[in-house]
Amino acid sequence: MGLVCVQILGHKKTRYAARTKGANLFNIAKSGLLVLCIYATGLILYAGLFEFIPIVPAWVQVGKMAVASIYFLILLIPLFMAQSRWLAVRVLGYAVLIASFLYVFFLTSYYAYFGFVPEIYALGAANAPDMVGVLGHYFRQVFGLPEVLLLIAAALFFYLLPRQKLHLGANVLLMLPVALFAVSFMTYGSPQDTKRLGNGTVIKRFGLPTFYYLSARDWLSYSSGYIAAETAFPGKLTQVAYATPPEASPSPFALRAPVDRVVMVQIESFDREAIDAELNGVTVMPFTSALKADTCLEYTNYYTVKSVGGSADSEYSVATGRLPSSKLQAIRSTDFSTIETIYDVLAANGITSTFAHNNTIGFYGRNYAYAQLENVDAQFVEPNTENNERQFALETLSDAMAGSERSFYYFFNVQSHGPFRGYSAETGDTFGLETGSQIKEDYMATMHEVDQTIAEMFALQQAEFDAGNSLFILTADHPSYLHTGDDPLEAAHIPMLLCHADFSGQKIDKLASTVDVFPTVLDAFGVPVPETTISSSLLADGPSVVLFPSGQVLYRDSTDAVVSRECDAGCAPFFDYTNQAISVSN
Repeated sequence: MGLVCVQILGHKKTRYAARTKGANLFNIAKSGLLVLCIYATGLILYAGLFEFIPIVPAWVQVGKMAVASIYFLILLIPLFMAQSRWLAVRVLGYAVLIASFLYVFFLTSYYAYFGFVPEIYALGAANAPDMVGVLGHYFRQVFGLPEVLLLIAAALFFYLLPRQKLHLGANVLLMLPVALFAVSFMTYGSPQDTKRLGNGTVIKRFGLPTFYYLSARDWLSYSSGYIAAETAFPGKLTQVAYATPPEASPSPFALRAPVDRVVMVQIESFDREAIDAELNGVTVMPFTSALKADTCLEYTNYYTVKSVGGSADSEYSVATGRLPSSKLQAIRSTDFSTIETIYDVLAANGITSTFAHNNTIGFYGRNYAYAQLENVDAQFVEPNTENNERQFALETLSDAMAGSERSFYYFFNVQSHGPFRGYSAETGDTFGLETGSQIKEDYMATMHEVDQTIAEMFALQQAEFDAGNSLFILTADHPSYLHTGDDPLEAAHIPMLLCHADFSGQKIDKLASTVDVFPTVLDAFGVPVPETTISSSLLADGPSVVLFPSGQVLYRDSTDAVVSRECDAGCAPFFDYTNQAISVSN
């Protein structure tokens, strides 16, 4: 009997041990799911930040991305805190985890939309009401598979967090981000050195915690109201690439006489490919295509220098002739009393200025900036109201031309901004489309209606144009990114057409960017360009340079080939020249 009991007890112990082992394995698996959710979150963000290089094998680049994502395992620290028996520690752990997941979700979408990573302090409480106003528009364009996967990972993570203790073996994983940071430091140098290449690079090479630290340190280091000390004029942009660049001289395409009108139309999300495109056998932009071929100079190497201010950076560069800031939205945060704008220079020469935009969205800073600018008549349509943008553009241009003998009219059109489904049923019938079928087709159909707006605006000043008294400028703030692929230079490549009765359709390969509009407009009016202007007119000849806020500089080498390289310390003064006027309190 005793032997039987022993055997029964032995079987029970075996079954209990098996059940216990199975339960432990199940708990370890659930614990591993917590870790996997954290890692997957980092992997999704890194996949969005990563720019693939064609000449490097794809598996090598995916491997680098996968390894870099290990940085997110640093979130195991707040995970352990969230499972603490002390309430205060638990609350703090949950707060850090929730904030991290929300920020990664935001950043994944933000980078897809704007193409850069903003400083933490650039997203202060003052931006919140403005951001809420555009959330619907924003997420309609960028919400996709990455956002869905992030929501799934977050839901699973926060479901398991209070139900499953983290296995002690996960402590070992805490060493991986530390080791990875050490390897990055040895490979790339210090994060401070890398930061000049852009915040995205800092995150990829050193992880989000390093980015948080550097961003917070920058913010705390501003001892005054401005983010840079008073800075002397840094010189011309050409000096960052050429030791002794020759002075710019009038080009063969310079105007024979100054004009009395400059009409500049800046299209949101305008691709060079759209101008001469056909969709289902129908020309997409017939007016613009014909105008370009007949009477415009087409600048084939023209770039936007958009930074943390997004679309509004182009407005800032036109207004000031300066590069946008890589730290704060320049047009929103600049103290314009410290800067002589293009509107001030024109007013001093008897030329009136009108800026027209179809909304006042404060997130970009227009409502803050134009309230300070006394020498420009800024016209807006309130957001979220029914309006006919084409009629608004025509009315403001008509008023500008009637009110002065000499005038600069600058219209910023956002009709084409995604999701590119705002075109009429009539336009859909023209191309044989149904709205929402294919985004590229929707884009082209939208640009067809933009072309009609351009044609009507051009017609208002055509009499003066035909007499050689008006310069018509057509450009963009950035492309739609539907045709650019992964090439960062192509993602900054935008159309620029200078149209005048003296010109015939010609391509100009001069390197140029949005900061060159400032001297070009003054040059067209015959107004002396201030000596403290860093760029040169598109109507002048000579070497030119494009300096991007990411730290890349584009120039021509001794063989006349276009070269891109990382900029050295000599580029910093050009950004300080902007930052000295940017107030952290604005």
